Amino acid sequence: MLHAIVNLFYAFAEAVAISLVTPAGVQGLKANNVSIPNGQAEGKLEIVAAANATPGDHNVVVRAKGKFNNVDVQSVTNVVVKVEEVKK
Repeated sequence: MLHAIVNLFYAFAEAVAISLVTPAGVQGLKANNVSIPNGQAEGKLEIVAAANATPGDHNVVVRAKGKFNNVDVQSVTNVVVKVEEVKK
């Protein structure tokens, strides 16, 4: 679970969409897009690894998109997600 916090500066109070972008060649990692409602500052992005997830440390991108004064804005940050192989 990844907590996404939006700093509400300059009277910003619009909804923000949070999404996960995995690197090419990495399989089995996903997260449903999350919408942080108007006036809220926090959301939770649940990252799920399937049974076929590529093991290793993966540098994923968390992207936040919204509008400020009717202009599209976005912010991106890199997060390392570690996937460990489950031995059977």
